[in-house]
Amino acid sequence: MDELGTRGQLREIGRDECLELVASKAVGHIGYCSIRGAVILPVNHAVIGGEIVVRIAPSGQTARFLSDNGPGVDMTFQADDFDESSETGWSVLVTGTVQSVEQESLDQVNDRPVPWVAGGIWDYVRIHPNRVTGRRLVST
Repeated sequence: MDELGTRGQLREIGRDECLELVASKAVGHIGYCSIRGAVILPVNHAVIGGEIVVRIAPSGQTARFLSDNGPGVDMTFQADDFDESSETGWSVLVTGTVQSVEQESLDQVNDRPVPWVAGGIWDYVRIHPNRVTGRRLVST
C-alpha cells in the first residue's frame, strides 16, 4: 500500500472543545495585519468567560497596533499541539474583535494569563470570538 494511504485523517472540532483545548495550553499566537504586513506573535493566554485574554507590553508593537486601529479591531488567535511520533495533533483558530481589559476586573480571576517573559508592567486585552474553528489530526 502507498505510504500516503496510511496517513491520518482530519476531523473538525466543535466550538466548545476548541475553547477547552486552547485553555489547556499556556502559549498561543496572535495575528493581525499591520501597515507593514502580517504580524504573528507568541503570547501567553487564558480563556476567561469564553474569551481569549492575553497580556501585551504597553510599549510593544501590538499595543501600538491597537492604539492606531482603535477598539474592536479584528485579531486572530491560534493554538495547537502535535505529537510528531504518532503524527497526531490539533489546531484551533479564533477570529474576533479585541478590547482592552482593566486589570482590576481580573484581580479576582485565578486563571489569568501569566507571562513567561520577565517584567511587571502588562496590559490585558481580550479577543471576543466571532468565529472558532478547529481540526484534529487522528491516526487511522
